[in-house]
Amino acid sequence: MPIKILMLIDHFGSGGAQRQIVYVAKGLKRMGYDVEFAIYYPEYRHFRLEVELFDIPINEIRKSNRFDLSAIKQLVALIKKNKVSHIVSFLDTPNVYAELVSWLTDARVVVSERSTFPDINRIGIKRSLQCSLHRFADVVVANSLSHSAALKTKFPFLRKKVKTIYNVVDEKFFEISGRRQVVDCRKILCVGTINHNKNPIILIRAIHYIRESYKITLKVSWAGKKGHTERDKSYFRQCEDLISALKLHNQWQWLGECEDISKLHLDHGLLVHASYFEGLSNAICEGMASGMVVIASNVFENPYLLGEISKKLLFDPDNFVELADSILSVISLSEENRIELSRAIAKRGVSLFNESSIIGQFSDAIFCGRK
Repeated sequence: MPIKILMLIDHFGSGGAQRQIVYVAKGLKRMGYDVEFAIYYPEYRHFRLEVELFDIPINEIRKSNRFDLSAIKQLVALIKKNKVSHIVSFLDTPNVYAELVSWLTDARVVVSERSTFPDINRIGIKRSLQCSLHRFADVVVANSLSHSAALKTKFPFLRKKVKTIYNVVDEKFFEISGRRQVVDCRKILCVGTINHNKNPIILIRAIHYIRESYKITLKVSWAGKKGHTERDKSYFRQCEDLISALKLHNQWQWLGECEDISKLHLDHGLLVHASYFEGLSNAICEGMASGMVVIASNVFENPYLLGEISKKLLFDPDNFVELADSILSVISLSEENRIELSRAIAKRGVSLFNESSIIGQFSDAIFCGRK
C-alpha cells in the first residue's frame, strides 16, 4: 500500500500545536512523503495560506456542534477514499477521533500530546479517558520528557508506546543567534497568552523590587493576546492595577498578538517565562534558538532545558525575589560572559530543536510503531 499521511488537527489558528503540526507536515513533505491535512474548524485561518503555498491538500470535516460524532464517519470515508495509510494527530479531540477511526480502518495512528498534567495526582475523568484511548494508537508522542514520564507512570500500558519528540523551531530564530552581537538583558521579552498560568504578576513584582532595591530600571515587552475567559479578564485587570499602583507604566508594554515574534528577538536580550505549568514552551525553545538569555520557572521540562547550563536560570514561580535574583545574576555578568552564556544557550537550542532532527524522529515514529 502506498504511503499517504493524513495530518489531523482542529484548525489552522495561531496556537503552538497548530504551528508545530504545520512544521511537521512541511518537513515530511520535503522528505518526499505524500501528505494532506484534515481540519474541522475552517474559519480559523492563521496558518492556512502557509499550508496552501506548500501545496499540501486540505480536507474540511464538517461538524454541526462540538459533540458531533459524524466527524468520525466523514474521516473514515476520507481515509478510504484517499487511501490514507498513516494518521498523525495533534491535540486531545483530534487524538480521540484518530483512535476511534483506527477501529474502522487499516490506517496506523500516531497521536501527539502537546501539553502536560498540571498535577499528576489529580487527573480528571475526561483526561483519563482520553489517555486510556491511547491503547489504540501505534505511537504516542509527547513533546517533553516530563510528560512522557508522567504518561508512563499513570498509564503503565503506554510504556512501550510513548516517544518524546521536541518542538521544531523555525530556522529564522537560529539565524538571529548568528547575528546577535550584544546581549542587553535590561530589555526583557515575554511571550504568551495573558492569564494566571503565564504568571505575569511575578515579573511585575520582580522588576519593581529591582528598581526600588537596586535602582536598576528594566523594560518589559509582553507579546501575546489576552485570555478570553472571565477569570483571564479579571486577572488582566489585576495586572493593570498592580502596574499602576507600582508606577511601572514606563517599564511595561503589552504588545498584543504579534505576527512575527522573531522580529522582537534581536531587540531583547533576556526572555522570562514564569508559567506554573507547561508542556514544552515554544517561547523558551525560540528564545534558546535565537541566543537570548532565558530565565524560566523551575517546573516540568524547564530544568532539563536550562538547568544543565546554569541553575541560576531557574526560579520558583511563586517567589518574585528569587526571580529578581536570577535577573540580577545575568545583568551583573560582564558583556563577555553574557555573550558566552548566550552562545551556550543557543548551542543547546541547536542540539534540541533543529528541524531535520525533529522531522527525522517523527518519520521514525510514524513508520516504526507497532500495536
